[in-house]
Amino acid sequence: MSSSSVPSRANPMLRNMALSLGLLLVPIVALVLIWQWLSGGPATVDPSSAYDQARAANRYPVLEARGLSNWSVTRADVTLGSGGTATLRVGFISPTGGPARLVQSDVAVTTLLPDELGGVRPPVGARTVGGRDWQVYTGRDKERALVYQQPKYTVLVIGQMPDSELNALAASLRA
Repeated sequence: MSSSSVPSRANPMLRNMALSLGLLLVPIVALVLIWQWLSGGPATVDPSSAYDQARAANRYPVLEARGLSNWSVTRADVTLGSGGTATLRVGFISPTGGPARLVQSDVAVTTLLPDELGGVRPPVGARTVGGRDWQVYTGRDKERALVYQQPKYTVLVIGQMPDSELNALAASLRA
């Protein structure tokens, strides 16, 4: 008998192994999808303690997003830096599912903007929103940013969402 008439065992073994792995992955993927559906979306947090901590640092007037229906807060924290600086970051998910973040800081704008936007960029425009004059910047990963600069602090509203939602977040900010 020639060696060409002996069936190869490698192909059926590989095929059986791939089928077994595929059968194991189906229920795992189904369980993950069901868990995400039942959990109702991203986890939300209460940002009040982060706002309170930023106010206690007493470095700038803390602006809080108010009156945003159907927005979710997904993150809120304060970073205290050397020299007593304070940076408040609050993450949001907009009604259309776009991620956004509010950043308030007394860190030098020459440091803050490159860190938050992913490099040094010139402004691409300006607009007035909520009674404040904002500079418009582009950021990393198709983000747009509204930047409100004051002599001792800076406020950034950064997001991947329609301008109407970015403007709504900026307009919602109250001291």
